[in-house]
Amino acid sequence: MGDRMTESGLRRLQAELHHLEEQLASIVKGKAEAADVGGNAWHDNFAFEQLEREERVLMARIHLQRQRLSSAEVVDGTTPGASDVVGFGSAVRVRFEDSTEIEITILGSADSAPTQGIISECSPLGQALLGSRPGDIATFQVGEGPCQEVHILAVASRKEDLQ
Repeated sequence: MGDRMTESGLRRLQAELHHLEEQLASIVKGKAEAADVGGNAWHDNFAFEQLEREERVLMARIHLQRQRLSSAEVVDGTTPGASDVVGFGSAVRVRFEDSTEIEITILGSADSAPTQGIISECSPLGQALLGSRPGDIATFQVGEGPCQEVHILAVASRKEDLQ
């Protein structure tokens, strides 16, 4: 199974790929100019060598982005079936241990925008919430930090339907 994402997440990845390809074209042009000025031997032309390193990094990023796009599974971002079970596309209201309550939507990593309340299903919190129901307590850990508990207060197929 590929990386699940919405149509907007797919468009975001495509735009990122386009931007990377533009950067690569600029580096290739810069390498040609640097070779004309100082030769293409690395020990004689630091600018050329630096551009070659940047080109390798960009080519690797482009390759990974293309792989991700080729395996993308575009979904509509709504939760099929029971709307009281957290799944891909679910809107969830949770309460953390410090009594902070937030509403989040669980989508794919390409759609993730935590400041807008959208988290990835692959994130520690997203993974902990999947399959939960209102009233459940989910436990998650971020990195080496302490385990945290979050109370699931409400689940809906759309954020507008959270009660």
